[in-house]
Amino acid sequence: MGKTVITTDFGDVKVGGIILPGTFQKLEVESDAKVDEVDVKGKSVKPKQATGYEDAKVKFTLIIRPNNKEDEYTQLAKIQRLFRKPEQGKPQVFDIVNKHVNTRGVRKIIFKKLTTQEDNKSNVLLVTCEFWEYIPITLKAGKAGKNNNKKKSKKANKNSKSNASSLKGDYKSYLNNNRGKANKTAAVDDDAKNVVRKWQNVKY
Repeated sequence: MGKTVITTDFGDVKVGGIILPGTFQKLEVESDAKVDEVDVKGKSVKPKQATGYEDAKVKFTLIIRPNNKEDEYTQLAKIQRLFRKPEQGKPQVFDIVNKHVNTRGVRKIIFKKLTTQEDNKSNVLLVTCEFWEYIPITLKAGKAGKNNNKKKSKKANKNSKSNASSLKGDYKSYLNNNRGKANKTAAVDDDAKNVVRKWQNVKY
């Protein structure tokens, strides 16, 4: 098993082997259905169409207070590093072990959002760690690309064969017709020359 989020019976939240500082307040799991509104001409009320489900959201709420070893901001820095380390390019994927969350059908999550709040009356921080359900999708682009290349290759071969047969047909037509026309033209030219000679021999 890889990185894991665990909530213990003692009220602790452990992320990637590290217990989050602060006092665990509550756990919230939220999931929604996907519903699209369809525009229909002439109707003011838009019909709704169910299209699927949104990824579930899991929220842990903590309260951080200064203790004998660390102030509230030093403790918060630990959570920040779990959310995003310096130069981290993308969020990590965690397995979650929690009866409540697992009963809702959620097994893998990513640390999607970290929200912190404070006021001007105390040195207490309210921290919300929001995780989103993670469902990996495998894309098979390689086969599609190969099929497209094969189709293009077959089409090119068909076109080249079609062009070759067209050239053969045109050449046959040339041999059967155009060469005959050339002979007829030569005969006409000879007749024209004879007529010119006759006119030249006439005496006025």
